[in-house]
Amino acid sequence: MPRKSLKACSRSAPARNRPGPQRVSFEELLRSADCLVLAAPLTPSTFHLLDRAALACMKPGAQFVNVGRGSVVDEVAVAEARASGRLAGYAADVFEMEDLSRADRPREIPALLLAQRERTVFTPHLGSAVTEVRKEIERAAALNIVDVLQGRRPRNAVGMEVSSVST
Repeated sequence: MPRKSLKACSRSAPARNRPGPQRVSFEELLRSADCLVLAAPLTPSTFHLLDRAALACMKPGAQFVNVGRGSVVDEVAVAEARASGRLAGYAADVFEMEDLSRADRPREIPALLLAQRERTVFTPHLGSAVTEVRKEIERAAALNIVDVLQGRRPRNAVGMEVSSVST
């Protein structure tokens, strides 16, 4: 049985002397991964992080899963990599057309990507379709509403500077 290993690429510093994933550069990760699972947020530095150049660096026959944000991936480049056989498989729970913050976002999933039916899987955000998860989302939203109504910064605020909250 082949030896399995876990490699990770992250922006945070690794803890010293702790077992776990081996830290490698993004390029090394692309070159060596049999399966790449991307869970990155969309920022200016992650837009099309997985583009034609990155996909060309990937190990031939690798599998790729995107569960982060749609626009972190160039879906046309993924479609081409799937069509050529460079990528053996692709799965996504997020899509470029969903990134409403982009005025130039595609309005549909590329036809070439949709045509890659074998070893290509698309899911409609099923990761949160669990009763317990949905209840926690509702609870967190309610607590954030209470925070705002009481003049506090919402506890789950992301990417916003709040100097004061008016009620």
